[in-house]
Amino acid sequence: MACSLSPEQRAYFEEILKKAEPYPEDDPIWDTLDGERDHDRVMATIAKMALEGRLR
Repeated sequence: MACSLSPEQRAYFEEILKKAEPYPEDDPIWDTLDGERDHDRVMATIAKMALEGRLR
């Protein structure tokens, strides 16, 4: 799927992705409602999904 982000949005998400490694999508952390998560890794995961065009 093509990415429809503006250059500014793309740069923003790329910077987030540089700060931490994204969680794998099959990581058990996603099945836990209450628990400790690394905020930077969660943000990197969302940034990766945005850059791949998987978020609307």
